[in-house]
Amino acid sequence: MSLAWLLAVHVSYPVAKDSLWERYGEEWTTELRRIAAQCTGFRITYEHVVATDSAVIALAQPSEPVNRIRVAIRERLRLPPETRNEADLVHTTLFRYRGAFSDPKKFLAMLEEDTSADATAEVDELVVSRELVYPSLKTEVLGRLPLASR
Repeated sequence: MSLAWLLAVHVSYPVAKDSLWERYGEEWTTELRRIAAQCTGFRITYEHVVATDSAVIALAQPSEPVNRIRVAIRERLRLPPETRNEADLVHTTLFRYRGAFSDPKKFLAMLEEDTSADATAEVDELVVSRELVYPSLKTEVLGRLPLASR
């Protein structure tokens, strides 16, 4: 589950993203470590499965802990103005499509027969990672930041 972007995949920045990581990565990770230490672990319950034009995802209602972490990131990290963290969606990508469908409407109709889900996940850490090849085909984990114990 992604809580926030530090550098968004589909956004162009005035300088190379690697340069931004070199310049701000340590500062961002330090502040994220502080945020994680101030937030307790929590549980997310996924309620629906949805097919988008690029993937099938499981959706959960944004919980108070997720919203609190997102607000802290927006308020406390000095992110480039091109990075917009306004998402209120909580989701996990179940799978992505390898290519375009010949009949995407038929596929979506098959999924819409029963889109309910009832899966719970325990969240006990924030993972800071750099996406090297979109969509998460290759990532580099920069840190695992434990959330405070409940």
